[in-house]
Order: sequence, then C-alpha cells, then structure tokens
Amino acid sequence: SSGINAEYGEEVEVIKSIYADEGDVYFDDETSALSVQCYTKLPSKTITISCVLGDGDGDVYKQDIAYISPVTLTCTFTESYPADSNLAKIGVKCVWLSNREIAATEEHLRNLWTEGEPVIYEMISWIEDSILEFFNIYDELLFSNSKDSYQVDLLTRISILNEFNQLRLIKKFKIEKHECATCYCDYLGTEMRLLDCTHSYCNDCIVMLIAVQYQAGMYCKINCSVCDVFVGRNTIKMFLNEADFQRWEEGFVNQSVEQDPSVMFCPRCQQYAVQEDDNLGQCFTCMLKFCAKCQETWHPGKCENFSSEGALNPEKGEERSLKVINKKNDALSRLMMKTFLVQCPKCRCWVMRDEGCNHMTCSICNTNFCYVCGQTVGAHSAEFYVEQESLLLHRMLKNLLLLKKYILMAILLKARSRK
Repeated sequence: SSGINAEYGEEVEVIKSIYADEGDVYFDDETSALSVQCYTKLPSKTITISCVLGDGDGDVYKQDIAYISPVTLTCTFTESYPADSNLAKIGVKCVWLSNREIAATEEHLRNLWTEGEPVIYEMISWIEDSILEFFNIYDELLFSNSKDSYQVDLLTRISILNEFNQLRLIKKFKIEKHECATCYCDYLGTEMRLLDCTHSYCNDCIVMLIAVQYQAGMYCKINCSVCDVFVGRNTIKMFLNEADFQRWEEGFVNQSVEQDPSVMFCPRCQQYAVQEDDNLGQCFTCMLKFCAKCQETWHPGKCENFSSEGALNPEKGEERSLKVINKKNDALSRLMMKTFLVQCPKCRCWVMRDEGCNHMTCSICNTNFCYVCGQTVGAHSAEFYVEQESLLLHRMLKNLLLLKKYILMAILLKARSRK
C-alpha cells in the first residue's frame, strides 16, 4: 500500500509529474521522505571553478564549466503537513557548498513555509534560481583553504563538477548538428564522436583516422587531425575490434617505454623512481637512493653486480632481482586495485567495472551503488549512472599526485614482463 498521506499526496504527485523527464524524484514510503535533484541555473554561460591544490602552497586550479552539479533536497513529511505544521525534516546535499552554507540553506528553506500552504515547489525553485545569489556566487565558484568543511574532499569536488559538466555537454551535443573536422559535413551529434579536445568527427572519419595510424604502427600518434591531441583510449576501443585493440595497447605500452627508459620502481616502497647520472636511482616517495642496475644501496661508479654485457651476474644478483620483480608486481596489483576497484558500501566486497554504466549491483548482497563515488543509489543524480569518457580520470583525481606514478609504473612493468 502507498505511504503517501492524502494531506501531502497531491503535492508529491505534482512534483513527480513536473520532474518526470529528469527522473530525479524519489518518494520513500517507509520514511515519508521525498528526494528531488535540483538543477541550479548559472547566472552566465559559464562559471569558473577556482582553488589552490595542496595545503595552500600548491598550484592554482581554474576550470570553466557550463553546468553545475545538482543539489539534492530531501523533505520528510509530518501527518499534519501542510495544514498545521512544517516539514519534519529538510535535508540538503551538495558537493560545492560547505557544511556551513548547507546549514544556512536548510534554515532558509525551513523559513519559506507558510501555514496551510505547500512549500516544496517553492523550495526547488529557490534552489534553481536563487541559491547562487544567496551566497554571492556569480562568475566564480571559489574553494578556499579556510576551515570550512565540505561533504567531500577537494579533489572529489572538482572531479564531480567536471564530470557532471561533461555529461551535460555530451547530452546537449547529441541533440544538435555539428560539422565534422575531416569531411566538413553536418551530422547530428548521435552520429558523431566528440573528443576530449572538443573537436568532433563523423563515425566514418573517426574510423579512418584511427585505422590509418594504427595500420602504420603509430600507436602513440592516434591524435586529433586538428590539434594533435590524443583521441583517447575509450575512443580507440570503440572503433577497433577486440584483437586489434589489444594489439594497440601492447604497441602503445612498448612505444611509451622506448620514449622514457629512465622509469623504474623503488626497491623499498615500490613507488615511482627515476634513474639519474652514475646509475643513481632516486625515489621521490621514501627518498631512497639505490643502484639503478642491481637495486642495492647506491654505489658510485661501475656496478659489479652486472657483467660487461649489462646482464645480472647470477652469483651476485639474480635471486635478488627476481624478488624485486615479484614485489613490483604485487605493488602494481595493489595500486591498480586502489585505482580501479571500489568496495560495496554494505558488504565491502571489491567490485570492478570494465564497461557499461556506473550503476553497480553487488553480486554478493545485491546492494545498488555508484561505481564512481561508492554511495548507494539515490544519493545523487541519475545523470551519474551513464556511460562517459572520464570515469578513469574521476577515480584517479582522488590520488592526483599518484596519477603520473601509476602510468609510468604500469608501462615499465608490462615492458619488462615481455623481455
């Protein structure tokens, strides 16, 4: 049986009908709570995300976005609402508002109620039209290094905002016509591929672009013909068959290693290290200095553990080398798990997504949750549960400083395993 009381049932049905196209309205019969995703309108075409990365002394980050991620409004009804009492509870979730601003928002929304009058539509309209002005946010969304706390950390905030913006831009792109960067013909967005560099190609031309470079063995040079920016792994995967894609990945790894032979692992912490002059290996995580040849404590000059041909002398270091390689494999496996897997929020089992949308169902306990942030379904907009290009970027942004380390570690390990 329905948990909607006649006193407020009509209001709930009206809200559902208004926002049916978005699919972002949910009523919980057990708790008598209504959740709505509210899409805030920007005062101009774009707004700039601005912040300082690190502890106040890092790089300044600025990024323009045309769409801002939604505010989740949750209202819990009382039996006598709206005739004799206000809502029992008003809750707000928003990644770009601080906890202090969220508290102020909830207080303002509570004060909108007038005895006997439904108030939810007015609340939603205020969030959509006036919340930015309420906090004096106009052309810049500034995340300062103040003591204000947020519902998520800084890097997660940035990635969610950028990802939502990208999803909305792609949605807009698909319903409009665009000119192909190669043949200059106009096509509907659904018949084209939009690259990260913002240039777009019809399906025939992007297939040709990828095929020409792939067949020429230029695995690291499958770039946009306009700006020479890499077209992206997901784009290549979409337009190559499985066997060709695997061959491309191997070729990409090999060519990348050839371009940067100084990459290696630290024998102590298994993190990214670089070979410098005189066989000096320098780790920038634990600061260990070691011999880049034999992995032992650094010793200037010729490494006696290596023969004149550059191979490990069996009596000196072969057993040591095998142990180091095994440790590297273990370290990379742990890093890949941390980067690509997410735990079910209920049973804590690890889950990996290799394709499809971000809406996951745990095979152990059947919990539905988001692969990007790990929250259960209903915690944020359905917009997040669709296919998109920046999934890996989103997961890696949480460990922004480790991103370069991971890429180089993966490249080196794959290359060495084939020797």
